[in-house]
Amino acid sequence: MGELTVSRTAPGITPLHLAGLAGLYLLIDAFVQTPNLAPRLSQWVRDDDSVTIRWTGPDGPALREFVQKAYVRQINGLFWSPALGSSDNRDLARFHQVLTRAFVQHPRARTPDKTFGTRLLSLDLGDGAVLPFSYKALTSFAHRDAFERDKTFIDSNESLRKEVRIVGWLFPGGGVRHQVAPVTELSEPCERAFALVFAPLGSIFYRVASRNGPGKIRSVIVLPLQAPLSVLAKACRRASGRLDAAAGVADALLQYEVELRAYQDTRRIGGAEAIVLGTAPWNPQQQSRTSALRVTGVPKALDIYDELRSLLPARIIKREKGNSFLQVTALREFVAANVIASSPWYLGFAEHLQMLVSKKMRIYPSERKALHIMSYEKKWNRNDELALVRIVHQAWKQTLGKLGERAAQGGSDAGRLFEVEQTRLRVVIAKAKTLEDFLHAFADFVSRAGMNPELRSSLKSVLRMIEPDTWSRARDLTLLALVSYTAADEEAAIDVEHDVAKEMA
Repeated sequence: MGELTVSRTAPGITPLHLAGLAGLYLLIDAFVQTPNLAPRLSQWVRDDDSVTIRWTGPDGPALREFVQKAYVRQINGLFWSPALGSSDNRDLARFHQVLTRAFVQHPRARTPDKTFGTRLLSLDLGDGAVLPFSYKALTSFAHRDAFERDKTFIDSNESLRKEVRIVGWLFPGGGVRHQVAPVTELSEPCERAFALVFAPLGSIFYRVASRNGPGKIRSVIVLPLQAPLSVLAKACRRASGRLDAAAGVADALLQYEVELRAYQDTRRIGGAEAIVLGTAPWNPQQQSRTSALRVTGVPKALDIYDELRSLLPARIIKREKGNSFLQVTALREFVAANVIASSPWYLGFAEHLQMLVSKKMRIYPSERKALHIMSYEKKWNRNDELALVRIVHQAWKQTLGKLGERAAQGGSDAGRLFEVEQTRLRVVIAKAKTLEDFLHAFADFVSRAGMNPELRSSLKSVLRMIEPDTWSRARDLTLLALVSYTAADEEAAIDVEHDVAKEMA
């Protein structure tokens, strides 16, 4: 009789091991609820701290049966697990992405089904949205074959190895550091390595799908941090119940945190860690582990991100020729990074805007509308910040009024005049590198616009914002207010000069 015990408090346990333990806990829970899916040669005991597997007979056959019951091949060439619960196409597609984009990227780590070739599924995302999903069918993969005779876990005598060599599919980013130096090879006790076999079941996968985000980041795996296994398991199932995309690593982390907040035991979850998978110069064919980001607890300003996420959900872009795809605005990654750093949500907007310009991108109307709503939200902005936004909007409204009158008198294109002037202002303000530079640019902008009732009533607020320690924030917020002025406001601003003159009279 054999036995394996894996504890979440054992030395050497990483977030990836915890994900594996959560997946193993979910799997056993499914076996208990549906006995006809359970293996016959194994028994188990689980609690909030550990999972124990016991079996009769030789190690190899019993553990092979267990893992084959854990990963079940479907007739369409995708794999399903009782731990996933649902066998909906979205869940199968998400799990296939977890496997092929993160764990078994290398051709040697998976066995393709050559009789199927490339197949296509239509994933129903709700509200009439359908996303095509193309994939290559598999007959097996490394995690499912790990307990074959004379393989990773089992020796030639069908006995469990005490020490297991760590390879890339078990621990993405791990393995041999240098092929010529075997001493750099990683290994683990079989108990800890056993948890890694089920890490795909407890990992939350996000594909990076931003039109203007960091190009070298392709996908993100979010892993739970320390918490009771029953809590981790339920949280992983809740967060993995849909196919989603992210703008970057911070966006993926906070998506996970938002999902957990809806779960009643959120306070018992110690946060999450995101593993970034991207292209590297030394291995452009595969996604390598390039960095990681960790969040402990729940960020205080999570509501700000949640609001922006609801305003700017992932969109399905339909191509006239070719497949449709999911796209997420990089604005979500920008705000999410500030929320995680406990910084003002708009901090660094000048640099973000310059990044868009350098990539020849623009802020779309939906993004401008979202920024407009966020900039006027009293819960997330101090009174001084709200006052600065109102002043900039008023000044820009009056500027548009003057430009509209000039266009009407000269028969020129008003829209073109608006665009040229906004670009000029954006460049002048963004180039301000000192307090004096910004003061000069801001004063010139406001004075040219004419009498500003908002400035008259909120002058003290502006002066508090434009101080040696805070002027860069004022620059960021000024630029944000400038680009968040909506198209509807532009159309209504043509006759604003007459209204302002009447008000100030």
